[in-house]
Amino acid sequence: MKNIFFASAFLLISIVSFSQGKQEDLKLRVVFGDLKHDGPYDRSEVLLQEELNVVSNDGNEYKVSSFHLTIAPANGKPTRFEVIGNKLPVKLQGSLNQIVGGDKIMIERVFAIISNDPYDLAALAPITFSIKKFENNGPYNVVNANELEPVTIDKGPQVSLGNISVFEEYTLEDIIKQTELMVTSPDGAEYIIKRFRMIVAFKGSPAMMASSNTNQLSEPMLKILSRVTSGDRIIFEGIRAVTTVDGQEFKANFSPLVYTTN
Repeated sequence: MKNIFFASAFLLISIVSFSQGKQEDLKLRVVFGDLKHDGPYDRSEVLLQEELNVVSNDGNEYKVSSFHLTIAPANGKPTRFEVIGNKLPVKLQGSLNQIVGGDKIMIERVFAIISNDPYDLAALAPITFSIKKFENNGPYNVVNANELEPVTIDKGPQVSLGNISVFEEYTLEDIIKQTELMVTSPDGAEYIIKRFRMIVAFKGSPAMMASSNTNQLSEPMLKILSRVTSGDRIIFEGIRAVTTVDGQEFKANFSPLVYTTN
């Protein structure tokens, strides 16, 4: 029995060692859903992923059979998950819903089955990517196609979901009645929202995202909001607006809004 065990272990190590060498030659690598570059990524991009995939150019089919994923917050202790299969479990997705800018996600000890043969395994190199930090520098004046110069006007505009600020008390009913994003400015400057994204991080199912090219919530957004229940998080980000001062148009990027339903 011992001989059989050691022979099996040796065979597995041999397969993995061979596959590691093959990985370097053929650019075999694991990717987080459809996120294929090194990041950093918007939080919304991460929340929409449901599985790990494998990229290869050797003609074989690969499917992740197991992996470890660690959420390493910029502030706080890391959380590690050991997963069988290629899908992100609901508990892991719930933890991903809490990520913020500056956090890192590390994926390691990734094994993949080759061509549906459970005895043919590849060990894939670990990957690490980070979540984009948002810096609210107020309006921007486009100097040329490659440069954005911060300007000093209108430093205090605030965006909100309808008339509900994230700093005020609100209910689930208050949220689902809203139909637009609004901008208020201390000096009365008018901002026109050009586009934004809405992500709903459901506590018990995968996140959903929709976008709008105006300040109004699009029809898909309203349908997603109708599914929100207590404990879900609603995130508005990628909020882009313009304002006109003395005949000159300025662009503005607003920080994300996060509403948690009670």
